[in-house]
Amino acid sequence: MCLAETGESALEAGRAAIRRRDWRGAFDLLAAAANEGVALEPADLESLGEAAWITGRYEEFFRAYERAHAAHLERGYSQGAAWAAALLASEYFPRGELALGAGWHQTAARLIEGLPEGPAHALHAWTNANLALIQRDLGSALAHSTSMAE
Repeated sequence: MCLAETGESALEAGRAAIRRRDWRGAFDLLAAAANEGVALEPADLESLGEAAWITGRYEEFFRAYERAHAAHLERGYSQGAAWAAALLASEYFPRGELALGAGWHQTAARLIEGLPEGPAHALHAWTNANLALIQRDLGSALAHSTSMAE
């Protein structure tokens, strides 16, 4: 049965696909909704990014999370914006995209400053720990790992 027959929008169907963990369907439907000009909520953009990552559409993952970051900021959701920035940094660095990783890492650091501790703090600390390991600074890596665990 197609969407036209059910009366369900691509956005609603995409959200349902996410709940079912139908990643390919979710990606296709959420991307279709965005292409139709539907204003996706930050959570929808994160779902689009997650579905893109799981299905190997890495460039679309980055675009979706960059849009999620902007959407969180537009709505004043600092925790969500910080999470998106920290996630982007943690994924750009391993790809060798050092300038992009560093930019998003600094954005995350700026956003989490003064916020109550949450997942973005832990992910930011995890990235700091990995960067310290690369520099063979085991003391700093341990400190950041401890901070992440706390």
